[in-house]
Amino acid sequence: MALLTIPESLRQKLGDAASQDLAELIRISQENQRSIILELVEDRFALRLKEMESRLNERMDARFLDVQKQFDEIQKQFGEVQKQFGEVQKQFGEIQKQFGEIPKQFGEVQKQITGVHGAIAAQTRWLLILALGAITLYPLITRLIDRLLP
Repeated sequence: MALLTIPESLRQKLGDAASQDLAELIRISQENQRSIILELVEDRFALRLKEMESRLNERMDARFLDVQKQFDEIQKQFGEVQKQFGEVQKQFGEIQKQFGEIPKQFGEVQKQITGVHGAIAAQTRWLLILALGAITLYPLITRLIDRLLP
């Protein structure tokens, strides 16, 4: 804080004791003003922080909803893949019944199984990536929010 000096003309009229009292009064007044300003700034900061937290929570909720929707869609597709795989197994049973056509039809079934397996593997990878991402990011975001909001 800057040193407050009382002008000589004012000091002569007030006297040394009154000049010191005036300087002390001004110093106390400045400290009070500083304290009030700091409180206002802290209040505004806290309000903005709460607003940002609210917006962040809304965005996170929306993102988690999106992830949940994608996860549900993957589960639905996985169910469809399982259904398709069941159909492939039925077709393979029919192929076994038609023993004379096995060599020709076996190649087609094998291609279908490979395609289904690739789809299952891709969907499983995405499912694991999404699950690991959600599991990994949630604690980090929670810690970040806890650090920002004492």
